[in-house]
Amino acid sequence: MDLIIIGNLINTIGAIFLVYSYIPQITMLLKRKNSDGMSVKFWIILIIGMLGMLINMVISGASLFVILTQVINIALAGIVLILVLKYRKKGI
Repeated sequence: MDLIIIGNLINTIGAIFLVYSYIPQITMLLKRKNSDGMSVKFWIILIIGMLGMLINMVISGASLFVILTQVINIALAGIVLILVLKYRKKGI
């Protein structure tokens, strides 16, 4: 088997797990409408870090699939951040 095919397969499996990992968090936030204990700073720093990695991927000419995976990852993290901000208690 070609190394590029193996790499793409591993990336696909990783992308599926990564996307799936956001679902319980988003579901919990939507059901409970409460983001107590969730750090806004964590999500902001995570998104900034992932954006930096995305810029590097584009500059270095990574495959479109890898770039798309990172864009989806950033979008899902952004959704979580928006929900955390929306449902956090006022005054905290």
